[in-house]
Amino acid sequence: MVSALETVRFATSQALLKALRDTETEAESAGSLPTPMAGILREYGIDTAATGGAAGTQSLSALLTGLSPQKVSGTTLGTAVGSVTAPVAPISTDITTASFMTGLAGRIVALADAPDTKAQGQAMAKALKAGTLTVADPLTGRAVAAFSPDKQQTGTASEIGASGWSDYLKDHLKRGEDGTFLRSRDGSYIDAATGANAWFGTVGSGYVYLTWPAASTGTAAAA
Repeated sequence: MVSALETVRFATSQALLKALRDTETEAESAGSLPTPMAGILREYGIDTAATGGAAGTQSLSALLTGLSPQKVSGTTLGTAVGSVTAPVAPISTDITTASFMTGLAGRIVALADAPDTKAQGQAMAKALKAGTLTVADPLTGRAVAAFSPDKQQTGTASEIGASGWSDYLKDHLKRGEDGTFLRSRDGSYIDAATGANAWFGTVGSGYVYLTWPAASTGTAAAA
């Protein structure tokens, strides 16, 4: 029997894939992408120069797997964002809770530890410490300033208007003239409205959109 959580995960993954496909279709209609599969992968920073056929399908599968909710163990998450111990219980999907923020801290540490996302993770950790990291959940229409669960238990959310992920990403991620998403030099996406660095992915079993002040180094290239 399929659980309610599995149903939500599947629906959210489908919404994200739809956003990718919609953006790829727009870019391809302008003649900027060689193939539909290459367009989807290229927008997410995957080199498509030697990708095609079965390899392309495998790359897309890997991309979607990477967007799947992560599992967090009951271990210390590290000192980059303070000494925080992850709960054994599932991470809350309520972005105003200490449980969610503990999961977020773990996600940031994981990003900072991975070679490909090290600079991005470190920038997110600094923003969290400085109180300038914002978490948005368009499905509930709320946003909150990220906080340390060591210092407080709840945050105060602001209303941003509820939206589906497909529309939200198309409205918020900045794109170049060829329709591809632009990235900053540390690999972060760029928020179209504010110019801030942006990231979206999973914390626990839910998807969130994060923003933090951009460094003054400019845009690296289109993804």
